[in-house]
Amino acid sequence: QIKLYGNGDNCLLELGGTVVRGDRLKSDVDGKGVIIATTGTTIQHFVGSALQSGVSGDKIQVHVLIGSERPALV
Repeated sequence: QIKLYGNGDNCLLELGGTVVRGDRLKSDVDGKGVIIATTGTTIQHFVGSALQSGVSGDKIQVHVLIGSERPALV
């Protein structure tokens, strides 16, 4: 059995780097959460917003929020 999470759900996510509460997150090549780029013109796709701060290896609460943004336009 597996559990799927969708927009609006909260779940645990293992981090692949340092994250601050409120950061928008995407997955790295290992499926761990990392922050999206906050500068540049490349569209960034995100899967959630951090509800807690943490460092690589921590498991934190994340609010699932699927979307994209172009940092230079935010």
